[in-house]
Amino acid sequence: MAANEVHVSDVGTVIELTFKDAASVVDISGATTKEVWLSDPSGNTAKKAGTFVTDGTDGKLKYTTVALDIDEAGTWKVQGYIVSAGGTWHSDVKDLEVYANI
Repeated sequence: MAANEVHVSDVGTVIELTFKDAASVVDISGATTKEVWLSDPSGNTAKKAGTFVTDGTDGKLKYTTVALDIDEAGTWKVQGYIVSAGGTWHSDVKDLEVYANI
């Protein structure tokens, strides 16, 4: 495992996102739908089942990659999506740089 890089074909990479309203963390513990969206450099988007990092009160959602998730080098986009009784929300979009292997 590389110390600070994600590589093509990596399995077990944890992608963690935090839901915020301005600077404040949002309690997402009531979410009934929890997804992490991965968009590869070619623009293809996959929706993956997310899980809470703790219990959701900290606003944190994660996804751990499996085989074939990371199949292209370049800049990926990741975003969280939740649905709760109060509405639907998206996290900020984050860049995830994926490096080629030698």
